[in-house]
Amino acid sequence: MIIKSLLFVTCILFSLTAFAINNTAASGSENAPVALFYNQPSSQTPHKYGVSSVGGEVNTRGLALGVSVLQIELPSGEIINLNNRGVDRRKSDDLAWFGEVAGNADSDVSLTLKNGLVFGRIRIGADVFELRSDIDGWLTIVKNRYQHYARL
Repeated sequence: MIIKSLLFVTCILFSLTAFAINNTAASGSENAPVALFYNQPSSQTPHKYGVSSVGGEVNTRGLALGVSVLQIELPSGEIINLNNRGVDRRKSDDLAWFGEVAGNADSDVSLTLKNGLVFGRIRIGADVFELRSDIDGWLTIVKNRYQHYARL
């Protein structure tokens, strides 16, 4: 009987904690940015269509919770905040996160989280950054050569 009671209390506490975390993230009251990298990313050699690239261990928790502000470091070393404009959630680890770069009206952000993998695109003016993670939890951000994109 004691074990059943403890199990019941544990389940209730876990549910309330998860509810509080999700409510805080969804309400936007959590203004502190959540870093998309666990540690400072390191410079990498970009692919043939890239100008510069960084990579590091990806932190998917903030993205999965749909936090209001994500923070990333670009290949130039500049740290930017991404403001959430909406989340299309299909499952807890399957969602699309849409937003913009803080302080830059000419920007848009589209990130997808699927089974722990992150893919996406950040556009700031004419600059386009591609985000791609692998099964080992490594996220790469590449600044692409805009000459390889069709003119709009």
